[in-house]
Amino acid sequence: MVSTPAERPVSDWSVGDFIWAILGGVIGAFVAGLPAVFLPGQGETLLVLLVGQYAGHFLTIRHLARRKSLDLEELGLSVHPVDGTAVFLGVALQFGLLLLFAPLARLLGTNEPSQAIGDMLAASDGLVVRALLVVMIALVVPVVEETMFRGILLRVATRWRGARAGLVTSAAVFATFHLLGITGNVLQSAALVLPQIFIVGVVLARLTQRRGRLGPAIFTHAGFNLVAALVIVTAA
Repeated sequence: MVSTPAERPVSDWSVGDFIWAILGGVIGAFVAGLPAVFLPGQGETLLVLLVGQYAGHFLTIRHLARRKSLDLEELGLSVHPVDGTAVFLGVALQFGLLLLFAPLARLLGTNEPSQAIGDMLAASDGLVVRALLVVMIALVVPVVEETMFRGILLRVATRWRGARAGLVTSAAVFATFHLLGITGNVLQSAALVLPQIFIVGVVLARLTQRRGRLGPAIFTHAGFNLVAALVIVTAA
């Protein structure tokens, strides 16, 4: 008996697919980076690199889904209007973690960890470029990352190890992914980034497990990123 796509979406995805999705972004950023060196400013360069990276991630996932004769909705990529209220959860999560980890930041003698993407965003010039960067960071990035980490990785890890282990695994990989691009004192920055993003990953994974789709996690992620992007842009 041949199963239909609706009956077999989870089992048709693997860790290998997640790795390919990550590599697709690396390749996309590399390809976009070739012409980016000729751009006049850091903002334009960052925008092109982000578009290349996240287009690479998404197109790879789309290609894998087509090879499996699956639809992206079978990864949970479904959004309902009510999901928009989760933006406020993301905003609260950003400020809550800032307060929670403020004592650790003071103990380490550092502020928020410096990342290349934040430095380039702060150095960007022009209203249009900054607006496009905020849209990328607050909208495109959450959609693509949720599809990778909660759509593929969480589901695969849950199938292998169970719901709790799947949640922890996806959150840990998600936190590690965000160590890329850290500048300055790497150990101090990692000490702040890893636990904070791990907590974010746990919240996003739990939302996905409870709702069975990615909509609430996408908007929570969007609210979290939006605060960070606006703070960097307005403070620059």
